[in-house]
Amino acid sequence: MEIKLKHLVVLLLALLAGCSSNQMKNENNFSLNGRLIGQDTGIIILRYVPESAWKYDTANIRNERFQFQGEIFEPTRATLLNGEQQAEFYIEPGKISITLDKEKFTDFKLSGSKTQAEEDLINEMVKPVYEKLDLWRQKRSLVSDSIKNMKDEIKKKKLESELNNIDAQWLLTREQLNRTWLKFVLENPQSYVSPYYLGILVGNDVLSLDSMILVFNGLDTTMQNSKYGKLIKEDIAKKENTRIGSLAPDFKAYDINKEIVTLSEFKDKSIVLLDFWASWCVPCRQSIPYLKTLYKTYHSKGFEIISVSIDMKKDAWLQAIKEEGIDIWHHIPVAENYAAGPSFITKDDVYNNYDIGSVPTYLLVDKNGRIVGHWKGLSEENEKSLNDQIAELLKK
Repeated sequence: MEIKLKHLVVLLLALLAGCSSNQMKNENNFSLNGRLIGQDTGIIILRYVPESAWKYDTANIRNERFQFQGEIFEPTRATLLNGEQQAEFYIEPGKISITLDKEKFTDFKLSGSKTQAEEDLINEMVKPVYEKLDLWRQKRSLVSDSIKNMKDEIKKKKLESELNNIDAQWLLTREQLNRTWLKFVLENPQSYVSPYYLGILVGNDVLSLDSMILVFNGLDTTMQNSKYGKLIKEDIAKKENTRIGSLAPDFKAYDINKEIVTLSEFKDKSIVLLDFWASWCVPCRQSIPYLKTLYKTYHSKGFEIISVSIDMKKDAWLQAIKEEGIDIWHHIPVAENYAAGPSFITKDDVYNNYDIGSVPTYLLVDKNGRIVGHWKGLSEENEKSLNDQIAELLKK
């Protein structure tokens, strides 16, 4: 009798554990029930990222109805694809319903997603800003067309002045868009939408590093550890790594000659300019003659250049090096498998530890391995600053 009782207890515990496991799994499940008015048949695609990789799911449309089911671990941005038409929204665990019209695909109605309701709120906030941006675009197009057809030089100059004013107003309105997003993020620290838009602000480079850290730390802990929150953490770490005064992270990469290049091999020997560029970047290519001048002037005195390419196409990268005649210094890719995406980045790759942002970007590293200069673009002012710092370091 005692043995049977023990077996019964074990069985009950196993059943309880199984129920608990299934309940946890069900908490991550979602169902998306949809209606597509005006389309009785066909296939519709749902694209989303459950964890780190894109997932594409398909469903049949029957009598205007379709359904998707899946598993996600937090509210996630998703896109419905119907031929060339797209509708983007948030899905989250639970039951969600969406109604779309074949003729007005983006004008959908969705229920069951609290996160989408928050997305709708921010969309309403920025709607008048986007309307202003559209007006400035239209005005710019009209004035630009008038300039092309204008033969009177005096009138043409007036139109060019008007065009400059329109561009200035467009930039001011664009800043208003950034401020609106920031306002939402500050006022909604518990929304999954907030880290997404904070990520856009980071990408637009409108926040200083200190401001970025302050805003991020103001988010709810769950949001900080969300998918987009983790990406912002990585960006913060990279920006801290590339601050002036920071020790430049070491890296290991194979150059165009299939030889290993590390940053640490130049320590105590040379100062190093890290030149972040791409073959398709016009300003990058325009700056090459100046880089050649720097190299020819200072290389014999202890100056090295490591050009780090963010090219996705290796052939284009190698062709650009050949065309520009710059195989006289080191050339490495930002990551060995960069074209395969960030999930293929290794801990030794430049990509893993450096904040690159826009190209061209230049980092000057002294013989102690410390970052002493950081420039974006090469204006005349930046060229002089870079040259003066190299000369001063080599004197020391």
